[in-house]
Amino acid sequence: MFGYLIDPEWEQITTVDYDGDYKEISKIIKAPSGLFCVVPLYDDDRVDVFLDDEGLYVQDQYFWMHRNYPQPLAGCGLVLGLDDEGDSVSPDVQLVDLSFDVRFIGDRATIQTFMKVHGDREDYRDILFPPIEKGAA
Repeated sequence: MFGYLIDPEWEQITTVDYDGDYKEISKIIKAPSGLFCVVPLYDDDRVDVFLDDEGLYVQDQYFWMHRNYPQPLAGCGLVLGLDDEGDSVSPDVQLVDLSFDVRFIGDRATIQTFMKVHGDREDYRDILFPPIEKGAA
């Protein structure tokens, strides 16, 4: 199966092979502790991103946001799908659509400046994902 690796340091999203072994997730997302958490990305709960559970504590960390999640996310993320039994499968989202839904923010200094400028909020999506007006070119 495949997944998508979101790498905020290199500001790229690539397709990666994933063999289904959950222990490999930590290696793919570069989580030194081996711990990861899961965040749903789309309303149908069929596409999730796996993140380093201790990503906020990484010294030289980079950040990104997804259109459907209100807060910046830390570090690399592995996007996988979910089947009816709860097992990981290839994600049911096209790379071009995922790329449209992701914004890269930058390193820790950049995210600190970003938060200072925009204040403490529960939801930062309106800043990085302004609404698209119908008929706009």
